[in-house]
Amino acid sequence: MEMICVLAVVVLVVLVGLAGLVLLVVGIIKRSAPMWVSGIIGICLAGLAVLAGAAIFIGWHAKRAAVPGVVRLGSGEGGVSVRYGAGQATARAEGVEFTILKPGSGGSGSSSTTRSGIGPGASEARYEIRLGDVHIVVEKRGSRLTLSVNAANYGAIQRGDSVIINEAREVLINGQRRSP
Repeated sequence: MEMICVLAVVVLVVLVGLAGLVLLVVGIIKRSAPMWVSGIIGICLAGLAVLAGAAIFIGWHAKRAAVPGVVRLGSGEGGVSVRYGAGQATARAEGVEFTILKPGSGGSGSSSTTRSGIGPGASEARYEIRLGDVHIVVEKRGSRLTLSVNAANYGAIQRGDSVIINEAREVLINGQRRSP
């Protein structure tokens, strides 16, 4: 439904612009000042509508990125996905599920870097996820994954693991508390 409304507005703006252009051309040909002035006004209104629409779209897109949503980087199992909501945030990287309880302020973000080698196990990847006041780093070297939370190293993890970071910022991996 939203897309239909956007399409209708775009069609209306294009029609107003074309009508303005036609009035301008006809006004110039017939040497009618009221017609070409009306044409210029129509073209200006269409241009202003385009600028307003662009500003609204950019504002809507920025607002949408600031509210709970999903950011997806990479592809397949190795990509990063992030969900940030009220009271908790979730993320997934290299097949590991992360849940952060009461992530605090600071928003969310993620980045990933990969380096591929020729031999087996020569690929490397680094995923950084920021959820509120929690900074998670998952590093992959070959098939080995390691976890760091807020610059503290929590050792090896595996695909399929579930990591919970509670309000006290304790790290629980598959329900077991792990110390740095």
